[in-house]
Amino acid sequence: MTPPSLNEIARKVEAAAKGKGWSIGQAADLGSAAAWLSAQGIDGIPASLAAINEPQAEHSNTIAQSITAIDAALANGDRSAKIPPILQPLVLLGLCGWAATQSAKTFSLTGQIRAEIKATSLSFGPDFAPNETGIHLCARSDDTARKTSRQRTPPDSKAWDEISALASRILVPSTEASRAFGAGEGGRESETF
Repeated sequence: MTPPSLNEIARKVEAAAKGKGWSIGQAADLGSAAAWLSAQGIDGIPASLAAINEPQAEHSNTIAQSITAIDAALANGDRSAKIPPILQPLVLLGLCGWAATQSAKTFSLTGQIRAEIKATSLSFGPDFAPNETGIHLCARSDDTARKTSRQRTPPDSKAWDEISALASRILVPSTEASRAFGAGEGGRESETF
């Protein structure tokens, strides 16, 4: 399989999350996180797919817990935020990576997953300790942001196919009626509403 572009990974995962009913913001963050992981040479598609398929009960799933912890870590400065063990710690890593690129922060993770993310790259880890009872997450200013390149890894083909199927749920059916309202190539010429 030819590796998809980072943009394609981000949009496909985002669309899959929307297709499964996740909010627009959570879906966009998850797509960006999967692309960030891929840029680090980590296939985040299977973990993203598993997180998308978790029940969406408030604050009891990987996506909600991760986003809440990142917000708390950014608000707490040098104090760490703690979250209970999550099913897909790789998703938290990707979300921290995406948040680091947007905030010029260094994120340190200890516990169930150990890693350090400097603004644009993974500088340590990830190491997993599944028997740990949670994750501590700390965000601090990063004045030494540097970019490193890593070899990209193609996603797991089975997980990519499943993500593609979920993403297709948001597509508009190709009918005369949908084309009349602008769907498909070219859309409508011009119309006064």
